[in-house]
Amino acid sequence: MIKLYRAFTDDLDDAGYSEVYEKLSLAARSRVDIQGTEQGRKNSLLGHFLLMRGVKELFGREECDVFYTENGKPCLTFCKFSIAHTENMAVCAFSDMDIGIDAEMLRPIKVRETYPFFSVGECDFVNRTEKDRDTRFMRIWTRKEAYVKMLGGTMSQDGGTDVVGGVSGAVFSEHDFDRFIITVCEAEGK
Repeated sequence: MIKLYRAFTDDLDDAGYSEVYEKLSLAARSRVDIQGTEQGRKNSLLGHFLLMRGVKELFGREECDVFYTENGKPCLTFCKFSIAHTENMAVCAFSDMDIGIDAEMLRPIKVRETYPFFSVGECDFVNRTEKDRDTRFMRIWTRKEAYVKMLGGTMSQDGGTDVVGGVSGAVFSEHDFDRFIITVCEAEGK
C-alpha cells in the first residue's frame, strides 16, 4: 500500500506555516531552521504538513514525534514514510514497507559525458538522444534519490547503484505531474 500526498507552497498561508512549525519537535524545528532560504523553510514545513495530514488520516493520530537516523532520515515509530520537496512543491509517501520518495522539477541540465553518481549505463541512457534528455536525467536522478532514501543511506554510500533497469528488492513507481517528476521506491514485499 502506497499513499501519496502532494501540496504546493501557496497551499498554506503564513499562519498555516506557523501552526505547523509550532507542532514540530525541537529536532524537526532545527532541520527547518537550517534551510538556507525562506523558500527552503516553507518547502520543509510543507513536507511536515503533509506528514501530519497523512498521520492523522491514515493512523488517527494528532501528533507525531519525528526523529532522525544517523544519516538524517526522518522516522516515526509507528509507520514508514518519506518526504521530498523541490521548488514550490512537497510530497510525502506512506507505505507498509520501507519507502523513499523524490521529486524534481524538470529543468535544463548541463550536458556531460558523465554525471556524478551515474553509472556508464545510466549516462548512456541519459545521453542517447538530445530529445527528452532532461526528462531522462531527472527520471534517473529521482530513482536514485528515492532508492537511497528507501535504504536510509546517503548518495555517497548508495548512489552508485545502477537504477536504469530496476534494482533487486526495490519497486519503483513514477508519477509525472505538470513540470515535476515524482518517483517512489518501495522495498519489495515478501
